[in-house]
Amino acid sequence: MRLNPVSGFGPGARQYARRIHVAAVLFFIAALLAQSFSLYADDTPLPEYKVKSLFLYNFAKFVQWPSRKFARPDSPLVIGIYGKNPFNDFLKDLEKKSSGSHKIVIRPISSPNEARRCHIIFFGDSAKRNARLISQIKDDNILTVTDEMESEGFQSAGAVINLVTRANRTVHFEINVDAARRAELKINSSLLNLATIVRDGRA
Repeated sequence: MRLNPVSGFGPGARQYARRIHVAAVLFFIAALLAQSFSLYADDTPLPEYKVKSLFLYNFAKFVQWPSRKFARPDSPLVIGIYGKNPFNDFLKDLEKKSSGSHKIVIRPISSPNEARRCHIIFFGDSAKRNARLISQIKDDNILTVTDEMESEGFQSAGAVINLVTRANRTVHFEINVDAARRAELKINSSLLNLATIVRDGRA
């Protein structure tokens, strides 16, 4: 997914503006990584799933899908939610946003056919059911995001990203680079540098 060029400026100015934009987004993600959350404390700015919804949005900015995944340059970017939706109303904020030329659309999904129309899927079901659907859509160029899976289960399932809450109440993420390669997703090296890298060793 390409960041929009800045119209009215030469290539040098556009490249500089793009670098500034990428740096700003990376700074925001780094701030999220340091953001301690609490579901109950009134003095905490962001609850857990608000933080995780912002991760979903920002992941889209650092992933490039094969061009065939979008029917048109301005086709929506579809985020699917499989199983339990823990986000409450936080996802409504994402539907007011865009990623490049792609408007964000949120959809609940319950079948492989519905899943194949998504670009990102958040898995909120049981580990067994999550793994079953992931195996069915592994060739469909989808950024699969699991929630709080144990490392071995995450590797075994073959998802691309796993969100992890640490003991200090901050949210981090793991990226399975082998799964990303199988899905033909190109993940920006800057995002990889912020992640815990995982490999499952499968072709």
